[in-house]
Amino acid sequence: MRILFIPKKENRIIVILGKKGAGKSFYANQLVKKEPAVIIDPLNEYRGGIYFFNYEEFEKFDFAIGVFKIILKFKDDEDYSSAFAKVFEVGNCLLLVEEADLFAQSQNIDSNLRKILRYGRHRNIDQIYISRRPYELNRLVTAMADEIVVFRINEQRDLEFLQKYGFNPDEIRSLSNYQHIKKDLTT
Repeated sequence: MRILFIPKKENRIIVILGKKGAGKSFYANQLVKKEPAVIIDPLNEYRGGIYFFNYEEFEKFDFAIGVFKIILKFKDDEDYSSAFAKVFEVGNCLLLVEEADLFAQSQNIDSNLRKILRYGRHRNIDQIYISRRPYELNRLVTAMADEIVVFRINEQRDLEFLQKYGFNPDEIRSLSNYQHIKKDLTT
C-alpha cells in the first residue's frame, strides 16, 4: 500500500495599496472569484454575493454550503471584530478586508484581526488587505505579507515606506489607473 502525501496549500497574505480609483478593488475582486470568501466592505464597494448588515445575521450563516461570497456591510465596528473572530473559528476561506486601515491603524489593530494575521495559516485562511495609505496601515499587516501589490500613490511618506520594500517611487507615481507593480516577499 502506498500513501500519497499531498501538502496543504500555502496560505497567502496579499496587501493591495493605492490611491482611490486606481483599481485596487477591481483587482481584488478578480482574486475572490476562485474560493469561498468573506469580504469586509465598510464603504459598499462590492456586489454579487450574500449580504449581511449585522453580525447576528452573519453568525447564523451555514458555512458548510461550499463556495460562497459573503459581503459584510456592518454599521457597528464591534460587529466587524466579532466577524473576524467567526472567520477564524470557521477557517477554510479567503478574508478580504477593504479599507484595512480602519481595523489595523498604524498604532492599533483589532485583536481578532491580529489573531487571523498571526495564526490564520493554521485555519487555512487566505488574506487580502486593501488600503489607500500604506504609512497608516499597521506594520503587522505588511510584515506578514507574502505579496504587496501597489497601484498609483503620490504621497511622499507612503512612497518612502514602499521604497523600503524595493519599490521605485518614480515608477509608482507614473502608474496609470489599473496598472500595478507586484512584489513577492517570500523570496
